[in-house]
Amino acid sequence: MHQKVSAFIAEKVFNIKNRIILEAIGYHTTSRKNPSITEIEVFLADKLSWKADWSRKLVREIREALKDSKEKAIFHYLSYLNSNKENLQLFHKDSMEAYYYFKRNNVNEYILK
Repeated sequence: MHQKVSAFIAEKVFNIKNRIILEAIGYHTTSRKNPSITEIEVFLADKLSWKADWSRKLVREIREALKDSKEKAIFHYLSYLNSNKENLQLFHKDSMEAYYYFKRNNVNEYILK
C-alpha cells in the first residue's frame, strides 16, 4: 500500500509529474509485468537496501544474480516470493504477474541454484 501512497505524495506534495518516475515509485515494492528499466532499478534498489536479519541471505542472492543481469536479480526475488506464497500474508497480484512475465520471457533460466 505504501508504494501507491508514496507515488501520490511524490506527485501532489513534491510536484513530480514525470510518469516514468511516478510509476517506478508506484511499483517499487511489487514490480509488475513489463516493467520499465527505471522501475526495475528502483525495485532492486528497494530490495538491496534491506538490512533486517531475515533478509540478509536473500539480499546476498539478489546481489549475486545482479552480476549477470537486472532481470535475473528481479526474477530471483519474484521466484522467492512465488515459492513462499503460502507463507505470505499476500502475494500481490502485480508481483505474481511480474513473476509470470519474467518466467515467460525465459528469465527463469537464470534462477540461482
